[in-house]
Parts: sequence; C-alpha cells; structure tokens
Amino acid sequence: MIDSFPGKPAFRGLGELTADELAKLWPARCAASPTALDDAAAVWDAFRAPEPSALAQWAVRGSNALPFLENALLRLLEELPAPDDGLSGTERRAMEAIAAGAHTPVAAFVAEQELEQAPFLGDAWFYRALAELDGLVETIDDSSLPAPPPLSDANAFARLPIRLTKEGERVLRGEADRVELLGIDRWIGGVHITPQNVWRWDPEERVLVS
Repeated sequence: MIDSFPGKPAFRGLGELTADELAKLWPARCAASPTALDDAAAVWDAFRAPEPSALAQWAVRGSNALPFLENALLRLLEELPAPDDGLSGTERRAMEAIAAGAHTPVAAFVAEQELEQAPFLGDAWFYRALAELDGLVETIDDSSLPAPPPLSDANAFARLPIRLTKEGERVLRGEADRVELLGIDRWIGGVHITPQNVWRWDPEERVLVS
C-alpha cells in the first residue's frame, strides 16, 4: 500500500505507474496481517449487506490495518443521494464541471476527476451517471441525452455539446431534489436504492439519513 512514488509529486494511484515502476514496488511487499484479513472480510460483509449502516460505521472508524479504507468508503458512500439535493458525489461534481464550462461529456469527465481526491471511476461509468441525469443535463439543441456507451457510439457521446437545464441549475443550487425529479434505481454494494428505499449520506456530517 503506497500513497506516494518518487518523481511523481501529484501521485494519485497505482494506475499512473508503468510496468517498470510497478516492478520497483515488489521488494517492499509484505504479508497481510491477520487483523487486516479479518477487517477486510468484515468490510466485505458490510458492503454486501442490504442496508448501509455497517458500511457507514466502518467508514467513520476506519481500520488501522487498512489505512486507505476510511477514505475509500467515505467516497463510496457519496454515491448515495445527498440529503439536500439528492445528488451523488459523482453527479454533483459532473454538474459543477458543466456549470463551470465543461461543455462535452469528455470535458466534464476530465474536470470531474480533478475535483476528486483520488481517481474514483472510469469514463464509461461516468457517462452512464451523466446519462441518468437526463432532464437535468441536455444537449445544446434541447435534446435528451442518448443512451451511454456501450449502448451508443462512445466517440459520438463523448463529443456531445451539453449544458445544464433550468431544473439542473435549481438542483445544483439545492432548490430541488434530484431523486424527486428523476426517481432513482441504483445499487451501492448490496443496497438497492429506489424511491421506496432511499438511503442518503451526508458527507459533511458523515451520517446516514434513512
């Protein structure tokens, strides 16, 4: 487990390293401790549970044996709707990026990644999240967003000229709720988020709202 690498002052993860750079980490490898294995198994059970209370508890207390666990789980829980606007962390960052001038999905993806503490998801999953905001995000000619890749051409989708709708601007200001406007059907681990089963996560207070 590393959080820095020589020569990379803005290091944000192993995905940035070449094969030769990864090989340099091999001599520093160590066996996982029994505590780390026990905590990992318990967190996996919490991740698979049909409600997120145990996962939230792990996110708040973390694990000394798994030093990156706390931030990873806190970010994962941001994919639950927020209490004030119903947006996930990905959705809010995407809409903030569009409002700030990212006028294509690929530009919004690049800008959204810069707003993350660490890389969180790839472009395909980002495009899917963006397409689910249809009604809050539209094309410049007032059209609805098409299906995301791989259900449509990835290059064409990435270059679409997009903007926030008036409703999208209201949601981003906290004057309307994304879940109430668009509904929701999302899995976060074992938790199925629907209009009838909405768990929300307050990232500032680090608490669940059922």
